[in-house]
Amino acid sequence: MKRKTRLKVLKIVFGINRILIKVLDKIAPQLSGRLCARLFLSPVKIKARMTFGEAADHRIIKVNDKQVLIRIFGHSGTPILLAHGWSSNGSVFKWLIPHLTERGYRLIVPDFPANGSSSGKQTNIFEFVETISLLNQQMGFIKIYIGHSLGGLSVIKYLENYAGPDSVLAVSISAPVFFDQIVDQFLSVFGNLTKTRSKMILRLEKNFPEMSFNKSATQMINKGGKVRYAVFHDSEDPEVPIEDAVELANICGTTCNRSSGFGHTALLKEVLKVIDPFQQSK
Repeated sequence: MKRKTRLKVLKIVFGINRILIKVLDKIAPQLSGRLCARLFLSPVKIKARMTFGEAADHRIIKVNDKQVLIRIFGHSGTPILLAHGWSSNGSVFKWLIPHLTERGYRLIVPDFPANGSSSGKQTNIFEFVETISLLNQQMGFIKIYIGHSLGGLSVIKYLENYAGPDSVLAVSISAPVFFDQIVDQFLSVFGNLTKTRSKMILRLEKNFPEMSFNKSATQMINKGGKVRYAVFHDSEDPEVPIEDAVELANICGTTCNRSSGFGHTALLKEVLKVIDPFQQSK
């Protein structure tokens, strides 16, 4: 979804809250910060716009109090987890799925909590990470991860302390790097809310002590040598600057694979050029 379209949708969804928050920012920023924190954790539910095919196996796992839908393609082969972003669902990988199944990979495609066809109204990056952890426990060791947008950041977070014996591959596509930029992007829907911003961040950090908005994805890179990273980004991404991806790639010790003209969704099929060589090197 293009940036202008996304903002338009969010403005419609938030509706009267936009007016209320602007008023509260001037007279009661504590309240506006609390309301924004609540909305910040409430993704817009977008269900899959495509038919995944009869070959897909469907399962449900429980993450906290939410029922999370998992689609599985293939019954054998090296498992690959496809992690979508915020206010999204597994169908963001619809152009990539056939190319991977043709190569014999087994694909694990969740709709994260409160997204797509999964239940719940609110979620956060820690539930994304918990979903990935549970899938590793319940479906066997996953060695390749492809994450788009917040899904890419979630993969990086999950593998932050990985110390297993086998190497794994983490592919980041259009992933945000700085947490404070995620907040600013969200607040741009409402306008310039300086007072609300500080109160909102205090509220989020109180509810999630492990969350620091001074932290970036570059600080979560696993330095143990068992995680290989690949970074993909579009030079015309309107949501995450290409400079952030370049910095992330430098910290990972790799290059930033650039596309042009695809926006935030980038050219997902391009990841094949790093997945096949990784698998063949094993």
